[in-house]
Amino acid sequence: MNKPKLLKVYYCTECAELEVKTATPKIRGCKMSSFHKWIILGERGPDKYLCDNCGIKVNTNDIPTEIGCRKGTSHKWTKI
Repeated sequence: MNKPKLLKVYYCTECAELEVKTATPKIRGCKMSSFHKWIILGERGPDKYLCDNCGIKVNTNDIPTEIGCRKGTSHKWTKI
């Protein structure tokens, strides 16, 4: 039996675009750089988090990774 692929929340550290995909999004099309620089914030889930530094909101299973914030040295997450 095939195991379903998990959706992951990807964040571009250059332009702050968010993508929810099962695999790394395409690198072309970044508005701020020659290409997107994706990091995985976490698996898509029911909990909503807000970064107090840059203002992005994401839905993940657990607290998202802190690396890669465009407005601070790291994301500072608050569960909302």
